[in-house]
Amino acid sequence: MDFLARREHSFFELKHKLESKFPEVDSSIIENVINILCSENLQSDARFTESYVDWKKKRGFGYLNIRANLNTKHIEDSIIDSYLFVDDDWQDCVADDWVSAGTALRLTPAADSTADVTFSFMVHDGTAYSAAAY
Repeated sequence: MDFLARREHSFFELKHKLESKFPEVDSSIIENVINILCSENLQSDARFTESYVDWKKKRGFGYLNIRANLNTKHIEDSIIDSYLFVDDDWQDCVADDWVSAGTALRLTPAADSTADVTFSFMVHDGTAYSAAAY
């Protein structure tokens, strides 16, 4: 229960944590315990995804980066899709990222090379190519 109290975990993360903490316990027993936690709504991949997407968006990560990270945590695409585009404010986020990226790089938006550098910065950070070209 202590693992669940600090933050949300995906099923995969929790299973991996428990297997490393208790290597002597059979993997099927750990899975059964986590399934019980799921049935009691103490562990939820949907809740984890919602919190993770919100956390990453607030830190300026693009949706390609967020999707890739969630895929490494074995979250189903249908769950990712239901939370990734919930607020539909990606254009505003991209505009904010554009300004903050230029500020972080101490660039002015007037020069073409500045726009190229800022664009590269955003694409590297996980913003889709078409959105960053905004």
